[in-house]
Amino acid sequence: MGKNFVIYGDTSFAEEMYKIISFEGRDIVIAFTNDRAFLNRREIDGIPVIPIDELANSMQKPFEVLLAFGYTQMNKLREKIYYECKVAGFIVGSYISTNAICYSNNIGEGTFIWPGVYIGPDVVIGTCNIIKAACEIAHNNVIGDFNYIAGSVVMGGLACIGNHCFIGLNSTLRDNIHLADYTLLGCGCNMLKNNDIVGGGYVGNPARMLKKRSLDIKI
Repeated sequence: MGKNFVIYGDTSFAEEMYKIISFEGRDIVIAFTNDRAFLNRREIDGIPVIPIDELANSMQKPFEVLLAFGYTQMNKLREKIYYECKVAGFIVGSYISTNAICYSNNIGEGTFIWPGVYIGPDVVIGTCNIIKAACEIAHNNVIGDFNYIAGSVVMGGLACIGNHCFIGLNSTLRDNIHLADYTLLGCGCNMLKNNDIVGGGYVGNPARMLKKRSLDIKI
């Protein structure tokens, strides 16, 4: 039996989530929601967008909330909304695409895993992560909370990503690499050494550190 989801957000990112879920057909998106002050529209593809303060009283069946928030402020916005949903008593759901290959049952709530992702054995994934299409997460990796891993990222085995990190398109982490919290890797970054500096930003192949801190970099 599939789940009923309400997607929190009404942007193109939220629409992408909705279309993946609808195409795969296992679960149903029954509504979108957003803070009343940020509502951009009242319906998406015929599905209502309900103000968050009306959501609990509007739903006639059990549902879980999916958070359609990207990497704004190094994922701090997603963290804020996550805790607001928890305080409000909502169940924050996870979604693993039917077209992902996943050999781990240790995946935290609020995580969305796109199609084409490979997750190897003994991988641990924390709370509220976004892992986009065609990523390869090898065995025994640990991914913390509130991270954004863009498409086609490759992680070797026994690697570790902290919390609030952004890993750009086509980046690579060698095996046994550890990244501190708030690490930012630009597109195509090849990370060959540990980063123990919280808020470090890196670009290039091999990766080199930027002068700006990750929270000061516009992405």
